Amino acid sequence: RIITTAANLKTFQEEDDDEKIEVLPKILLADVPKKGRSFELTRTVRKNLEIFHHSAFTNHIVYTDIVFPLADLQEDELWIARLLTQLIPQVGSGERNFVDNLNYIQAHTGGIDCNFSFNHQVYDSTQITPSLHIKSTALYHKASNMFRLLFDTVYALNLTEADRIKELIIKHYTNLESSLAQNGLKYAVNLSASAVNQANYVANKWYGLDYFYKIKDVAHNFDTKGATLIDALQKMQQKLLCREGAHLVVTCDQTEFSKFLETGFDGLIDLPLKPFTSWKSNFTLPKVQPQARIISSPVSFTARAFQALSYAHPDAAYVSLAANIFDNQTLHKRIREQGGAYGGGTSYNPTSGNFYFYSFRDPHIASTVEAFKEAMKAALSNDIDESELEEAKLEMIQTLDAPVPPGDRGEVAYSRYREGKTEETRQAFREKLLAATQEDVKRAIENYIIPAYKESILVSFAGRELIEKENKKIHPKLLVEKV
Repeated sequence: RIITTAANLKTFQEEDDDEKIEVLPKILLADVPKKGRSFELTRTVRKNLEIFHHSAFTNHIVYTDIVFPLADLQEDELWIARLLTQLIPQVGSGERNFVDNLNYIQAHTGGIDCNFSFNHQVYDSTQITPSLHIKSTALYHKASNMFRLLFDTVYALNLTEADRIKELIIKHYTNLESSLAQNGLKYAVNLSASAVNQANYVANKWYGLDYFYKIKDVAHNFDTKGATLIDALQKMQQKLLCREGAHLVVTCDQTEFSKFLETGFDGLIDLPLKPFTSWKSNFTLPKVQPQARIISSPVSFTARAFQALSYAHPDAAYVSLAANIFDNQTLHKRIREQGGAYGGGTSYNPTSGNFYFYSFRDPHIASTVEAFKEAMKAALSNDIDESELEEAKLEMIQTLDAPVPPGDRGEVAYSRYREGKTEETRQAFREKLLAATQEDVKRAIENYIIPAYKESILVSFAGRELIEKENKKIHPKLLVEKV
Protein backbone atom coordinates (compact mmCIF):
# COMPACT_ATOMS: atom_id res chain seq x y z
CA ARG A 1 0.00 0.00 0.00
CA ILE A 2 2.80 2.37 0.86
CA ILE A 3 4.58 1.71 -2.45
CA THR A 4 1.36 2.16 -4.41
CA THR A 5 0.46 5.35 -2.56
CA ALA A 6 3.96 6.75 -3.15
CA ALA A 7 3.69 6.00 -6.88
CA ASN A 8 0.26 7.66 -7.04
CA LEU A 9 1.62 10.70 -5.21
CA LYS A 10 4.51 11.01 -7.65
CA THR A 11 2.10 10.86 -10.59
CA PHE A 12 -0.15 13.46 -8.98
CA GLN A 13 2.80 15.81 -8.37
CA GLU A 14 3.80 15.59 -12.01
CA GLU A 15 0.31 16.33 -13.37
CA ASP A 16 -0.21 19.54 -15.28
CA ASP A 17 -2.17 21.96 -13.11
CA ASP A 18 -2.74 24.55 -15.83
CA GLU A 19 -6.43 23.71 -16.26
CA LYS A 20 -7.05 24.01 -12.53
CA ILE A 21 -5.16 27.30 -12.33
CA GLU A 22 -7.11 28.80 -15.21
CA VAL A 23 -10.34 28.88 -13.18
CA LEU A 24 -8.79 31.15 -10.52
CA PRO A 25 -9.24 34.94 -10.66
CA LYS A 26 -6.10 36.74 -11.79
CA ILE A 27 -4.36 40.07 -11.54
CA LEU A 28 -2.49 40.99 -14.72
CA LEU A 29 0.60 43.16 -15.16
CA ALA A 30 -1.68 45.69 -16.84
CA ASP A 31 -3.37 46.12 -13.44
CA VAL A 32 -0.12 47.03 -11.67
CA PRO A 33 0.36 50.76 -10.88
CA LYS A 34 3.25 52.27 -12.81
CA LYS A 35 4.55 54.09 -9.74
CA GLY A 36 5.16 52.83 -6.25
CA ARG A 37 3.88 54.60 -3.16
CA SER A 38 6.00 57.19 -1.37
CA PHE A 39 5.60 58.59 2.13
CA GLU A 40 6.41 62.26 2.60
CA LEU A 41 8.94 63.10 5.28
CA THR A 42 9.50 66.68 6.47
CA ARG A 43 12.71 67.72 8.21
CA THR A 44 12.96 70.24 11.05
CA VAL A 45 15.91 71.20 13.24
CA ARG A 46 15.29 72.12 16.88
CA LYS A 47 18.35 72.76 19.03
CA ASN A 48 20.19 69.44 19.30
CA LEU A 49 17.86 67.27 17.23
CA GLU A 50 17.00 66.81 13.58
CA ILE A 51 13.32 65.95 13.57
CA PHE A 52 11.68 63.97 10.76
CA HIS A 53 7.90 63.89 10.61
CA HIS A 54 5.44 61.92 8.54
CA SER A 55 1.90 63.25 8.74
CA ALA A 56 -0.76 60.54 8.89
CA PHE A 57 -3.97 59.68 10.68
CA THR A 58 -2.87 57.23 13.37
CA ASN A 59 -6.02 56.99 15.47
CA HIS A 60 -4.64 59.32 18.19
CA ILE A 61 -1.36 57.45 18.58
CA VAL A 62 2.11 58.99 18.20
CA TYR A 63 4.93 56.74 16.95
CA THR A 64 8.39 57.89 18.00
CA ASP A 65 11.90 56.72 17.19
CA ILE A 66 15.03 58.37 18.56
CA VAL A 67 18.05 57.46 16.45
CA PHE A 68 21.75 57.72 17.28
CA PRO A 69 24.52 57.13 14.74
CA LEU A 70 26.53 54.14 15.87
CA ALA A 71 29.97 54.86 17.27
CA ASP A 72 33.01 52.92 16.13
CA LEU A 73 33.15 49.57 17.92
CA GLN A 74 35.92 47.06 18.38
CA GLU A 75 35.26 43.39 17.64
CA ASP A 76 35.06 42.43 21.32
CA GLU A 77 32.52 45.21 21.92
CA LEU A 78 29.97 44.10 19.33
CA TRP A 79 28.22 41.56 21.53
CA ILE A 80 28.13 44.02 24.45
CA ALA A 81 26.33 46.52 22.22
CA ARG A 82 23.75 43.91 21.20
CA LEU A 83 23.22 42.86 24.83
CA LEU A 84 22.68 46.50 25.79
CA THR A 85 19.79 46.73 23.30
CA GLN A 86 18.19 43.77 25.07
CA LEU A 87 18.53 45.38 28.50
CA ILE A 88 17.50 48.97 27.70
CA PRO A 89 13.71 48.35 27.73
CA GLN A 90 13.88 46.25 30.91
CA VAL A 91 16.00 48.16 33.42
CA GLY A 92 15.43 51.36 35.38
CA SER A 93 15.88 54.91 34.11
CA GLY A 94 15.89 58.37 35.64
CA GLU A 95 15.04 58.06 39.32
CA ARG A 96 12.98 54.89 38.79
CA ASN A 97 14.23 51.39 39.55
CA PHE A 98 13.33 48.64 37.11
CA VAL A 99 9.99 47.85 38.79
CA ASP A 100 8.87 51.48 38.80
CA ASN A 101 10.13 51.93 35.25
CA LEU A 102 8.24 48.91 33.92
CA ASN A 103 5.08 50.13 35.66
CA TYR A 104 5.61 53.58 34.12
CA ILE A 105 6.10 52.09 30.64
CA GLN A 106 2.95 50.00 30.93
CA ALA A 107 0.89 52.86 32.33
CA HIS A 108 1.80 55.47 29.72
CA THR A 109 3.11 53.85 26.54
CA GLY A 110 2.79 50.93 24.18
CA GLY A 111 6.23 49.76 25.26
CA ILE A 112 9.84 50.46 24.34
CA ASP A 113 11.85 48.67 21.69
CA CYS A 114 15.54 48.95 20.91
CA ASN A 115 17.45 47.67 17.87
CA PHE A 116 20.10 48.38 15.27
CA SER A 117 19.75 49.31 11.62
CA PHE A 118 22.57 48.77 9.11
CA ASN A 119 21.39 51.40 6.57
CA HIS A 120 22.92 49.71 3.53
CA GLN A 121 23.63 52.26 0.79
CA VAL A 122 21.74 51.77 -2.46
CA TYR A 123 24.74 52.15 -4.78
CA ASP A 124 26.97 49.87 -2.72
CA SER A 125 25.19 47.64 -0.23
CA THR A 126 28.50 46.67 1.39
CA GLN A 127 28.75 50.27 2.66
CA ILE A 128 26.77 50.75 5.87
CA THR A 129 26.08 53.62 8.27
CA PRO A 130 24.67 51.76 11.31
CA SER A 131 22.37 53.42 13.80
CA LEU A 132 20.79 52.63 17.16
CA HIS A 133 17.00 53.04 17.40
CA ILE A 134 14.93 53.40 20.56
CA LYS A 135 11.21 53.37 19.74
CA SER A 136 8.01 53.90 21.63
CA THR A 137 4.33 54.68 21.05
CA ALA A 138 1.70 56.46 23.11
CA LEU A 139 -1.75 57.95 22.89
CA TYR A 140 -1.66 61.68 22.22
CA HIS A 141 -2.69 62.57 25.76
CA LYS A 142 0.15 60.39 27.10
CA ALA A 143 2.78 61.69 24.69
CA SER A 144 4.47 63.94 27.27
CA ASN A 145 5.01 60.91 29.52
CA MET A 146 6.54 58.99 26.62
CA PHE A 147 8.91 61.83 25.66
CA ARG A 148 10.12 62.13 29.27
CA LEU A 149 10.57 58.37 29.39
CA LEU A 150 12.68 58.46 26.24
CA PHE A 151 14.77 61.28 27.71
CA ASP A 152 15.41 59.27 30.89
CA THR A 153 16.14 56.12 28.89
CA VAL A 154 18.84 57.62 26.69
CA TYR A 155 20.28 60.06 29.27
CA ALA A 156 19.93 58.30 32.63
CA LEU A 157 19.69 54.56 32.05
CA ASN A 158 20.17 52.61 35.28
CA LEU A 159 22.66 49.77 34.81
CA THR A 160 23.58 49.38 38.49
CA GLU A 161 20.99 46.81 39.59
CA ALA A 162 23.17 43.70 39.37
CA ASP A 163 20.47 41.23 40.44
CA ARG A 164 18.12 42.54 37.74
CA ILE A 165 20.82 42.35 35.05
CA LYS A 166 21.67 38.80 36.09
CA GLU A 167 18.00 37.82 35.95
CA LEU A 168 17.62 39.34 32.46
CA ILE A 169 20.73 37.66 31.09
CA ILE A 170 19.72 34.24 32.39
CA LYS A 171 16.25 34.73 30.93
CA HIS A 172 17.75 35.90 27.62
CA TYR A 173 20.05 32.88 27.44
CA THR A 174 17.21 30.49 28.27
CA ASN A 175 15.16 31.94 25.41
CA LEU A 176 18.10 31.68 23.00
CA GLU A 177 18.82 28.10 24.02
CA SER A 178 15.21 26.93 23.88
CA SER A 179 14.73 28.48 20.43
CA LEU A 180 18.02 27.21 18.99
CA ALA A 181 16.36 24.52 16.87
CA GLN A 182 13.54 26.80 15.70
CA ASN A 183 16.08 29.46 14.72
CA GLY A 184 18.44 27.04 13.02
CA LEU A 185 17.96 28.66 9.61
CA LYS A 186 18.76 32.13 10.93
CA TYR A 187 21.98 30.85 12.47
CA ALA A 188 22.88 28.93 9.30
CA VAL A 189 22.35 31.99 7.09
CA ASN A 190 24.33 34.30 9.38
CA LEU A 191 27.22 31.86 9.60
CA SER A 192 27.28 31.17 5.86
CA ALA A 193 27.27 34.90 5.08
CA SER A 194 29.68 36.01 7.82
CA ALA A 195 32.76 35.98 5.58
CA VAL A 196 31.05 37.72 2.65
CA ASN A 197 31.34 41.36 3.78
CA GLN A 198 31.64 43.61 6.81
CA ALA A 199 27.90 44.02 7.37
CA ASN A 200 27.30 40.26 7.40
CA TYR A 201 30.26 39.76 9.72
CA VAL A 202 28.69 42.20 12.19
CA ALA A 203 25.26 40.58 11.76
CA ASN A 204 26.74 37.23 12.78
CA LYS A 205 28.33 38.84 15.84
CA TRP A 206 24.98 40.35 16.80
CA TYR A 207 22.52 37.63 15.83
CA GLY A 208 24.54 34.48 15.17
CA LEU A 209 26.27 31.74 17.11
CA ASP A 210 29.04 34.04 18.31
CA TYR A 211 26.49 36.04 20.28
CA PHE A 212 24.82 32.87 21.57
CA TYR A 213 28.14 31.61 22.96
CA LYS A 214 28.90 34.94 24.67
CA ILE A 215 25.52 35.03 26.40
CA LYS A 216 25.87 31.38 27.39
CA ASP A 217 29.22 32.12 29.03
CA VAL A 218 28.03 35.11 31.08
CA ALA A 219 24.78 33.39 32.04
CA HIS A 220 26.72 30.44 33.45
CA ASN A 221 29.42 32.57 35.10
CA PHE A 222 27.67 35.79 36.11
CA ASP A 223 28.77 35.54 39.74
CA THR A 224 32.43 35.77 38.72
CA LYS A 225 32.09 37.88 35.55
CA GLY A 226 29.09 40.04 36.43
CA ALA A 227 30.97 43.05 37.81
CA THR A 228 33.23 43.21 34.75
CA LEU A 229 30.23 42.85 32.45
CA ILE A 230 28.25 45.62 34.16
CA ASP A 231 31.27 47.91 33.87
CA ALA A 232 31.47 47.11 30.13
CA LEU A 233 27.74 47.76 29.72
CA GLN A 234 28.02 51.13 31.44
CA LYS A 235 30.91 52.10 29.17
CA MET A 236 28.89 50.98 26.16
CA GLN A 237 25.96 53.07 27.41
CA GLN A 238 28.21 56.14 27.34
CA LYS A 239 29.55 55.17 23.93
CA LEU A 240 26.24 54.63 22.15
CA LEU A 241 23.64 56.91 23.76
CA CYS A 242 23.30 60.69 23.51
CA ARG A 243 25.58 60.99 20.49
CA GLU A 244 25.79 64.01 18.22
CA GLY A 245 23.83 63.70 15.00
CA ALA A 246 20.77 62.28 16.76
CA HIS A 247 17.49 62.16 14.85
CA LEU A 248 13.92 62.04 16.09
CA VAL A 249 11.39 60.33 13.79
CA VAL A 250 7.74 61.03 14.54
CA THR A 251 4.58 59.75 12.88
CA CYS A 252 1.30 61.43 13.83
CA ASP A 253 -1.09 64.03 12.42
CA GLN A 254 0.12 67.56 11.67
CA THR A 255 -1.90 69.27 14.41
CA GLU A 256 -0.43 67.15 17.20
CA PHE A 257 3.06 67.40 15.74
CA SER A 258 2.86 71.18 15.87
CA LYS A 259 1.93 70.95 19.56
CA PHE A 260 4.89 68.65 20.23
CA LEU A 261 7.20 71.13 18.53
CA GLU A 262 5.90 73.94 20.72
CA THR A 263 6.67 71.99 23.90
CA GLY A 264 10.07 70.87 22.61
CA PHE A 265 8.92 67.26 22.89
CA ASP A 266 8.95 67.74 26.67
CA GLY A 267 12.66 68.34 26.81
CA LEU A 268 13.92 65.90 24.19
CA ILE A 269 15.26 68.74 22.03
CA ASP A 270 17.45 69.78 25.00
CA LEU A 271 19.04 66.36 25.21
CA PRO A 272 22.77 66.91 25.84
CA LEU A 273 24.67 65.24 23.00
CA LYS A 274 28.34 64.28 22.96
CA PRO A 275 30.85 63.94 20.10
CA PHE A 276 31.91 60.45 19.07
CA THR A 277 34.15 58.53 16.71
CA SER A 278 32.18 57.49 13.65
CA TRP A 279 31.64 53.85 12.71
CA LYS A 280 34.39 52.18 10.70
CA SER A 281 33.90 48.82 9.01
CA ASN A 282 37.44 47.52 9.40
CA PHE A 283 37.03 44.01 10.82
CA THR A 284 39.10 41.11 9.56
CA LEU A 285 36.72 38.73 7.84
CA PRO A 286 36.97 35.09 8.95
CA LYS A 287 37.51 32.06 6.76
CA VAL A 288 34.37 29.93 7.03
CA GLN A 289 34.47 26.27 6.07
CA PRO A 290 31.54 24.27 4.74
CA GLN A 291 30.14 22.83 7.93
CA ALA A 292 27.33 21.11 9.78
CA ARG A 293 26.42 22.06 13.33
CA ILE A 294 24.82 19.47 15.60
CA ILE A 295 21.63 20.59 17.33
CA SER A 296 18.75 18.76 18.95
CA SER A 297 16.60 18.33 15.85
CA PRO A 298 15.63 15.40 13.60
CA VAL A 299 15.57 17.72 10.56
CA SER A 300 17.99 20.16 8.97
CA PHE A 301 18.25 23.92 8.43
CA THR A 302 20.51 24.57 5.47
CA ALA A 303 21.82 27.71 3.73
CA ARG A 304 24.28 28.90 1.11
CA ALA A 305 24.65 32.69 1.19
CA PHE A 306 26.54 35.13 -1.01
CA GLN A 307 26.73 38.78 -2.05
CA ALA A 308 24.67 39.70 -5.10
CA LEU A 309 23.88 43.14 -6.54
CA SER A 310 23.13 46.39 -4.74
CA TYR A 311 19.69 47.96 -5.03
CA ALA A 312 20.62 50.66 -7.56
CA HIS A 313 22.48 48.30 -9.90
CA PRO A 314 20.70 48.21 -13.29
CA ASP A 315 20.39 44.41 -13.13
CA ALA A 316 19.24 44.07 -9.50
CA ALA A 317 15.60 43.69 -10.56
CA TYR A 318 16.55 40.76 -12.79
CA VAL A 319 18.29 39.00 -9.90
CA SER A 320 15.09 39.45 -7.87
CA LEU A 321 13.06 37.82 -10.62
CA ALA A 322 15.56 34.97 -10.91
CA ALA A 323 15.07 34.18 -7.21
CA ASN A 324 11.32 33.88 -7.70
CA ILE A 325 11.72 31.75 -10.83
CA PHE A 326 14.08 29.36 -9.03
CA ASP A 327 11.38 28.86 -6.40
CA ASN A 328 8.48 28.45 -8.78
CA GLN A 329 10.19 26.32 -11.43
CA THR A 330 12.20 23.94 -9.26
CA LEU A 331 12.77 24.50 -5.58
CA HIS A 332 9.24 24.42 -4.18
CA LYS A 333 8.55 21.13 -5.94
CA ARG A 334 11.93 19.51 -5.28
CA ILE A 335 12.47 20.58 -1.70
CA ARG A 336 8.98 20.80 -0.26
CA GLU A 337 6.64 18.62 -2.33
CA GLN A 338 9.08 15.81 -3.17
CA GLY A 339 11.71 16.29 -0.46
CA GLY A 340 9.26 16.68 2.40
CA ALA A 341 10.84 19.83 3.85
CA TYR A 342 8.64 22.31 5.65
CA GLY A 343 9.98 24.98 3.33
CA GLY A 344 12.85 25.98 1.08
CA GLY A 345 13.83 28.25 -1.77
CA THR A 346 15.79 31.44 -2.28
CA SER A 347 15.84 34.87 -0.69
CA TYR A 348 17.31 38.00 -2.24
CA ASN A 349 17.27 41.37 -0.51
CA PRO A 350 18.39 44.08 -2.97
CA THR A 351 18.81 46.53 -0.08
CA SER A 352 21.48 44.44 1.66
CA GLY A 353 22.59 42.64 -1.50
CA ASN A 354 22.33 39.30 0.29
CA PHE A 355 21.19 36.26 -1.70
CA TYR A 356 20.83 32.81 -0.21
CA PHE A 357 19.45 29.39 -1.01
CA TYR A 358 17.84 27.72 1.97
CA SER A 359 15.68 24.95 3.37
CA PHE A 360 14.22 24.48 6.84
CA ARG A 361 12.80 21.54 8.76
CA ASP A 362 14.23 19.47 5.97
CA PRO A 363 14.78 15.68 6.23
CA HIS A 364 17.57 15.99 3.64
CA ILE A 365 20.75 17.96 3.07
CA ALA A 366 22.54 16.46 0.05
CA SER A 367 19.50 16.27 -2.25
CA THR A 368 18.52 19.81 -1.25
CA VAL A 369 21.94 21.13 -2.27
CA GLU A 370 21.52 19.34 -5.60
CA ALA A 371 18.14 21.02 -5.97
CA PHE A 372 19.84 24.40 -5.58
CA LYS A 373 22.09 23.58 -8.54
CA GLU A 374 19.20 22.15 -10.55
CA ALA A 375 17.23 25.37 -10.10
CA MET A 376 19.96 27.47 -11.71
CA LYS A 377 20.57 24.93 -14.48
CA ALA A 378 16.85 24.60 -15.27
CA ALA A 379 16.32 28.36 -15.48
CA LEU A 380 19.23 28.68 -17.91
CA SER A 381 18.54 25.64 -20.08
CA ASN A 382 14.76 25.90 -20.32
CA ASP A 383 12.64 28.69 -21.67
CA ILE A 384 11.17 30.93 -19.01
CA ASP A 385 7.72 31.30 -20.50
CA GLU A 386 5.73 34.48 -20.27
CA SER A 387 3.40 33.13 -17.58
CA GLU A 388 6.34 32.22 -15.30
CA LEU A 389 7.95 35.60 -15.84
CA GLU A 390 4.68 37.41 -15.20
CA GLU A 391 4.08 35.40 -12.04
CA ALA A 392 7.54 36.33 -10.78
CA LYS A 393 6.92 40.00 -11.53
CA LEU A 394 3.59 39.95 -9.72
CA GLU A 395 5.18 38.31 -6.68
CA MET A 396 7.82 41.04 -6.59
CA ILE A 397 5.23 43.80 -7.00
CA GLN A 398 3.21 42.23 -4.18
CA THR A 399 6.29 42.62 -1.97
CA LEU A 400 7.06 46.16 -3.13
CA ASP A 401 3.45 47.33 -2.77
CA ALA A 402 2.58 45.53 0.46
CA PRO A 403 0.35 47.77 2.60
CA VAL A 404 2.24 49.77 5.22
CA PRO A 405 0.33 50.53 8.44
CA PRO A 406 0.05 54.29 9.09
CA GLY A 407 2.19 54.08 12.21
CA ASP A 408 5.07 52.50 10.28
CA ARG A 409 5.14 54.92 7.37
CA GLY A 410 7.43 57.45 9.00
CA GLU A 411 9.90 54.70 9.83
CA VAL A 412 9.75 53.35 6.26
CA ALA A 413 10.32 56.82 4.80
CA TYR A 414 13.20 57.45 7.20
CA SER A 415 14.86 54.12 6.31
CA ARG A 416 14.66 55.03 2.63
CA TYR A 417 16.24 58.40 3.44
CA ARG A 418 19.13 56.82 5.36
CA GLU A 419 19.77 54.29 2.60
CA GLY A 420 19.65 56.85 -0.21
CA LYS A 421 16.63 55.08 -1.69
CA THR A 422 15.12 58.08 -3.46
CA GLU A 423 11.84 58.03 -5.33
CA GLU A 424 13.80 58.10 -8.60
CA THR A 425 15.92 55.12 -7.57
CA ARG A 426 12.88 53.11 -6.51
CA GLN A 427 11.05 54.01 -9.72
CA ALA A 428 14.03 52.88 -11.81
CA PHE A 429 14.02 49.52 -10.00
CA ARG A 430 10.28 49.16 -10.58
CA GLU A 431 10.52 49.96 -14.28
CA LYS A 432 13.37 47.49 -14.77
CA LEU A 433 11.30 44.85 -13.01
CA LEU A 434 8.18 45.38 -15.11
CA ALA A 435 10.09 45.55 -18.40
CA ALA A 436 12.36 42.53 -17.77
CA THR A 437 12.62 39.84 -20.43
CA GLN A 438 13.60 36.18 -20.29
CA GLU A 439 17.01 37.13 -21.68
CA ASP A 440 17.54 39.72 -18.92
CA VAL A 441 16.86 37.14 -16.22
CA LYS A 442 19.07 34.48 -17.79
CA ARG A 443 21.91 36.97 -18.16
CA ALA A 444 21.62 37.89 -14.47
CA ILE A 445 21.74 34.21 -13.49
CA GLU A 446 24.78 33.56 -15.63
CA ASN A 447 26.71 36.73 -14.75
CA TYR A 448 25.91 37.27 -11.08
CA ILE A 449 24.27 34.30 -9.38
CA ILE A 450 26.17 31.23 -10.63
CA PRO A 451 29.69 32.69 -10.12
CA ALA A 452 28.81 33.91 -6.61
CA TYR A 453 27.10 30.62 -5.71
CA LYS A 454 30.29 28.70 -6.52
CA GLU A 455 32.13 30.76 -3.89
CA SER A 456 29.38 30.42 -1.25
CA ILE A 457 29.71 28.35 1.91
CA LEU A 458 27.30 25.53 2.75
CA VAL A 459 26.15 25.53 6.39
CA SER A 460 23.61 23.14 7.87
CA PHE A 461 22.20 22.79 11.38
CA ALA A 462 20.73 19.37 12.11
CA GLY A 463 20.74 16.36 14.41
CA ARG A 464 23.83 14.17 14.56
CA GLU A 465 22.19 11.13 12.96
CA LEU A 466 20.94 13.08 9.95
CA ILE A 467 24.29 14.85 9.48
CA GLU A 468 26.24 11.59 9.55
CA LYS A 469 23.88 10.01 7.02
CA GLU A 470 23.78 12.97 4.65
CA ASN A 471 27.47 13.84 4.91
CA LYS A 472 28.34 10.62 3.08
CA LYS A 473 26.63 12.03 -0.02
CA ILE A 474 28.22 15.50 0.08
CA HIS A 475 31.50 16.39 -1.60
CA PRO A 476 33.57 17.84 -0.14
CA LYS A 477 32.48 16.57 3.27
CA LEU A 478 31.18 19.07 5.79
CA LEU A 479 33.18 19.83 8.92
CA VAL A 480 30.96 18.64 11.81
CA GLU A 481 30.83 20.51 15.12
CA LYS A 482 28.44 20.56 18.05
CA VAL A 483 26.69 23.79 18.95
